[in-house]
Amino acid sequence: MKKKTFWIPIIVFIVTTSVLYLCGHLFNIESLKWFNFEETSNGGFTFGGSLNPIIFGFVIGFIAEWIYKSRNKNRTA
Repeated sequence: MKKKTFWIPIIVFIVTTSVLYLCGHLFNIESLKWFNFEETSNGGFTFGGSLNPIIFGFVIGFIAEWIYKSRNKNRTA
């Protein structure tokens, strides 16, 4: 029982984060891309990555854990 409580949110986090980064790459959404690289007009460059998919993954993982625990509590009661 404890193992499922640990693994379900981890798997949901990994899948959610991966899907969001994939969507950012496929549809060219800057706020969902893993790595952004741009050349500036003065010959320099800027780069960076987005943490939005990671944050969304954590939130969805916590929600999945809460739902799993509440359903499990209702089944045992």
